[in-house]
Amino acid sequence: MSFFTQFSGGAKPRRVTRYTSGTGFYLTEENSWCKVTLVGGGGNGGSSGGAGGSAGAVWQQFTQLTANNAYAVGAGGGGNTTLGPITAVGGQTGGSGMAFPSSGNMGGWTGQSSLFGGGGQGGSPGAGGAGGTGYGAGGGGGGYVGGSQPWASGQGGGGGSGGLIIIEDFGP
Repeated sequence: MSFFTQFSGGAKPRRVTRYTSGTGFYLTEENSWCKVTLVGGGGNGGSSGGAGGSAGAVWQQFTQLTANNAYAVGAGGGGNTTLGPITAVGGQTGGSGMAFPSSGNMGGWTGQSSLFGGGGQGGSPGAGGAGGTGYGAGGGGGGYVGGSQPWASGQGGGGGSGGLIIIEDFGP
């Protein structure tokens, strides 16, 4: 079957495989045409009135795969997602804000959403940021409560959500 006939006229994949964590090998027939979607893990939110984490990159392409393809799904916190030689880079951790007691209070910033997940909400002053949801979304930045009181402190950012691999296999 040619590339043109496989992807024109509403051709359907013979199988669809999703990986949401871990490492391993995707096995298929040699030179199978596949639509591959990779999502890198989202970055963690920064602490103490920090910025939200950035979303992991999303990479989609049609490609021919060999019979045996190593894969690794990026962990939340900015892990890269790979399938063979293809990589979707993970998101970056948000920068931290206040590092010393001051008289002001500051909330954290919301994490960046991805095509497959929502960014975590930034923490209000004195509260931690929420984690990203779905796949590849950044965590929210943590809030900060300032002042000379003993309870003045910065809170941690939320965790970024893990990556994703989707392989739509049309065969050789």
